[in-house]
Amino acid sequence: MTAFARSTQRYGLPPLRLLHFGYVTRDMERGIERLQQIYGKAQSVKRNLGVRVSTPAGIAHIDYAALEIGEQSLESIQPGQGAEPVYEMNLPESPEMIGFHHLGSRVASPAEWNDLMSTVTQNDLPLLVHGKTGTVDYAYVDLRQSIGHIIEYLHYG
Repeated sequence: MTAFARSTQRYGLPPLRLLHFGYVTRDMERGIERLQQIYGKAQSVKRNLGVRVSTPAGIAHIDYAALEIGEQSLESIQPGQGAEPVYEMNLPESPEMIGFHHLGSRVASPAEWNDLMSTVTQNDLPLLVHGKTGTVDYAYVDLRQSIGHIIEYLHYG
C-alpha cells in the first residue's frame, strides 16, 4: 500500500479516482499556453469566467479553463476578486508560469459524499472550498500536512 493510500485511509477518505490536476496562474490564457507547452496540445478547452466559489472567508470569484490533453484533464485557475489564500497557494509571481494547486477526485455516490463530509468534520480536516454548481458537489480538503497537497472531491449528481 502506498503512503498516499495509507494517509487517506487513515482518515477514512474515499479512494482516489483521479479526474484532473489543478494549476493556479496569474493569467488564465498564459496558463493554458503553459500547460500545452508542458503536456501537449489540448483537444478541447472550456473556459468558465467569473465563477463564484464559497470559501471560509466568503465568496471568491475565479476564472478557470478545463483542458483535455490526451487522456488527462487539467485546470488553469486564475484567482479573481475575493479569492483569498485558497487560490493564492503556489501562485507564481510571473503571469507566464503555473503552480500546482490540487488533484481532482471523483466521489462515486451520494452516500460516499455524505461519508466524506462526515469524515472531514470528525477528523477536523480543513475544508477550504465547498459548494454545489448545478448538479456537482465539490469540496477542497486540505491534506498538505499529511500528503503535501489539496484534493478536490467532486460528486456528479
